[in-house]
Amino acid sequence: MTTAHDNRDQGKLFEILFVQMCQYSGLKVEQNHIKARRAWKGKLIALESNLDFTIANREGRVGFVDAKSFEGSSFAYSNITDGGRRTHQLQQADENNQWNIPSGFVIFFRGCGKVCFYSGGYIEDRGPGQRFNWVEGIYLGTWDKFNPNLILEEPPFIRVTLSTPSRQA
Repeated sequence: MTTAHDNRDQGKLFEILFVQMCQYSGLKVEQNHIKARRAWKGKLIALESNLDFTIANREGRVGFVDAKSFEGSSFAYSNITDGGRRTHQLQQADENNQWNIPSGFVIFFRGCGKVCFYSGGYIEDRGPGQRFNWVEGIYLGTWDKFNPNLILEEPPFIRVTLSTPSRQA
């Protein structure tokens, strides 16, 4: 059984892998930093954070993504929200999609080794209580050879269910 600590460690490892794959694929990638402010008695309070990464290709196309790692071959809406409430990250991704800016979540499904992209608009349109299988996202590849360029090349902001015949099994 996987613990929350194991999931956090796996998530951090996937973030490192994501950065390396972006660089290998010729993308510029920058990790966005968590913002915080000082509160009473010098305590730090985390502010709502942006999506984890900004990526850009040589043609000037820019996208914003958050990297996530899940144990099985699907994830629930509640896995990327705060107790079912839309997070700042999901809201930001959805708003970016409304301006045709690629923005959303790169998900590593550890159970099947697949890496897929889900736009914030797609997740938001499906809404609370929904599960998302790996075949519903934009398939980027397997964990050891995925292509993050596809986030910027395909129109991830389109709010329709993607067909799966062209996807690799």
